[in-house]
Parts: sequence; C-alpha cells; structure tokens
Amino acid sequence: MNSFEEAVAAYAPALTITEDSAALDKLQDPDRLVGQPVLLRGVLEKREEDNIAVVQVGGIRVLVFVAPDRLWAQDFPRGSRVELVGVVMGRQRLGALDAPLVRAVWMRTAL
Repeated sequence: MNSFEEAVAAYAPALTITEDSAALDKLQDPDRLVGQPVLLRGVLEKREEDNIAVVQVGGIRVLVFVAPDRLWAQDFPRGSRVELVGVVMGRQRLGALDAPLVRAVWMRTAL
C-alpha cells in the first residue's frame, strides 16, 4: 500500500474509534474485537520502543504496534494527533500498562 486511503480501502474499518465515539467503549474488551480492522484517532502519548506507541483515545490508552520498516513509520512527535488504520490484536501487557493492542497498517498525523 502506498497511502492511507489505500489502507482504508484494503482494510475497510469495521469501527471508527475516536474520543467521542460510541465505539470507544468497545475497547474495554478488546478480545472481542480480535482481527477486526479499525480506524483509530487519538493523541500520541509516547513511544515505548521503536515499534510500540501509546495512543490516548479519550480515557483509554492503546498500544499500537508500528512496524519500523514501513514507509510511513516516521517518528511522530509526542502530543500529536494521529489517525491509523489497524487490526485489533487483543490485550497486551507492557510493563505496568495493560491495554488494547492494535497492529497499525498505516498511521499518519491527523488533520
């Protein structure tokens, strides 16, 4: 894929999850969403590792797996608004954080 729009077309998000969407509550039980493509919009809180970002969506912190070899896998500034197309992988523990995990297919700075 060469663009965000191609990722959206290829992964047709089943849910759009934003800080004020009704779908946000579904992240409370991410195991029920495993394998579903989502469009997620939030604020990049931090990068835990080169390939793991924490995105704050409303009151929920989401771990986002970002493959470092992807064309779009830039170093997004902390506090920037981002949107991503991804696939829900369930729940993951990273240190003290136990959160939903989404594997990003494409991520960009949100407008």
